[in-house]
Amino acid sequence: MNIFLDSNVVFTDPFMNKNIYNKLLLELAEKDFVTIYISEVVKKEIINNFEKELSKYYKEIEKSEVKIKKILRENERLPFDWKVTVGEYVLKLKEHYEELEDYGLINVLDFDNNILPELVERSIKRKKPFTDKKQEFRDGIIWLTYANFTKARERFIGTCYFITNNTSDFTLNGEIHPDLQEDSTAFIFYKNTQEFFQNTDQVKQLQKTLNLVNWVEGEDFENSPQVVLDLLEEQCCDEIFEEVWDYLHMYSDRIFTKYHYEMKPDYVDFELDATSIELIDVGDINVEVVLDTVVITGFLDANIEFNVGFLNPTWAIEEDEIQNVGSDSKPISMDFTLTINQDKKINDLDLDNIDLG
Repeated sequence: MNIFLDSNVVFTDPFMNKNIYNKLLLELAEKDFVTIYISEVVKKEIINNFEKELSKYYKEIEKSEVKIKKILRENERLPFDWKVTVGEYVLKLKEHYEELEDYGLINVLDFDNNILPELVERSIKRKKPFTDKKQEFRDGIIWLTYANFTKARERFIGTCYFITNNTSDFTLNGEIHPDLQEDSTAFIFYKNTQEFFQNTDQVKQLQKTLNLVNWVEGEDFENSPQVVLDLLEEQCCDEIFEEVWDYLHMYSDRIFTKYHYEMKPDYVDFELDATSIELIDVGDINVEVVLDTVVITGFLDANIEFNVGFLNPTWAIEEDEIQNVGSDSKPISMDFTLTINQDKKINDLDLDNIDLG
C-alpha cells in the first residue's frame, strides 16, 4: 500500500507526532505495512511553512515582551527566556525528516527537470492543477512527480493513495480530477489521514494487525522461552502426549531401549506404550503476525516415559498378549507451530519432525 502526501496534510503537525492518524501512518510504515512518499517540493514546503509560522509566533511574543517591559520596573527580569531560535527549531525539523528518510519511514522523490515544459503548457492552457485564478507550479510539480513515479511502476506498485486537502486543484466531485487522471489512474483520493484511516477497509485491517504486532512486541515471546513452555504445558500437554504416543506405536521397531541389551531383539518384537511426558525446554522461537493471527514456531524438548513389552510367543486367551518387561525413558524433540490470541489462548497446535534421542 503506497501513500503519497501533500504538504498541507501535515502543516499543523510537521513532525507527524501529535495527530493520532499521522502517528499511526508512521507506525504502519515502521512495520512495513505501508510505504510513504513525499516529493522534495512537499518536504521543502513543510519546512518553509514551519519556519514561517514560528517566525510569526516569535514576533507576537516579541511585541508582547515590549508591552510588558513598558509596565515593569527598571531592570526587572522579563518573563520570556529565548533559549532556542527559529533557525534552531527549523534545523531540528530538517534533521527529523532526514531521520525518517534514513530509517525508511518516508521516501522523498526528487522532481524531474524534464517536467518543466509540460508545466508551462498546462499553465498556458489552464489545465489542472492550474486554474484561471492562479498558476500552481508547485501543485503541478507535486502531481507530475507522483504520477510519473507510479506510471513507471504501474505493473507492480499496487494500490496508491493521494492525501491532500487541496480539493479545488486536485479533485472533482470527491475524486481525482479527470484532467489529472489522464496522467495516472493509480490514485485513490483522501483529503486527510483521518478520512483515510476511517474509510479504507484494508487500513482498518492493518490497524488491527498493528495492534497485534505491538502486543506481540510487548509480550516478547521470542526472548521468553519459559512463558511459551508454560503455555504449552498448561494448555497442550495432553495433545502433545497423544502425538508422541502415536509416534511410539508407529516406530517401536526403530527405538532402541535398555532392554535391547538384556534380550535378543532379533527374536523379540518390542512394543512401547507411552505413560507420561515431561516438557523440558523450548527454543529457536519465532513469532509472526499474519493479519489477525499470531503464529509462534520453535522446537520443543521433552522426556517421554514408556512401558516396554514384547509379544508373548505363547500367548493364550487367558494370558496377556503383550508381556511387560519394564519401563524406560527417552529424550524427545519436535518442531511446533501454534496460533495464539491476546488472551494467550492457544487455538491450534501442529507438531512435526518428532525425534527420539
